[in-house]
Amino acid sequence: MVVFLKMGLKEESERIFSEYKEYADNDKSIYKHLSLACYYSFKGETDRAMENIRLFSEQNNYHYWTVVFLKIDPLIDNIKDLPEFKKIFNDIEAKFWNSHNHLKALLAKEKLI
Repeated sequence: MVVFLKMGLKEESERIFSEYKEYADNDKSIYKHLSLACYYSFKGETDRAMENIRLFSEQNNYHYWTVVFLKIDPLIDNIKDLPEFKKIFNDIEAKFWNSHNHLKALLAKEKLI
């Protein structure tokens, strides 16, 4: 989407972005609101993007890549410097590491690691 747009292929970018929105709207996974937050951020709809990132932050058991890539995803460039986003992101990251450490302790207790 972003690459096509930067290459001047606006129609192709819009088509792919429209498909991305349809995918996000129908996503039944825990990542639905993250995808919608990215979509709305890129479209400049800050309020809708922040509402969806808040909803995603209520999820549990997401992958590490979510934390890593959220920091650098160009789709969130419009919101990543907002104080509220920074707080929510810090909460998402802390929740991941708390879950990771809890699981690690359980596995160690069972002598699985």
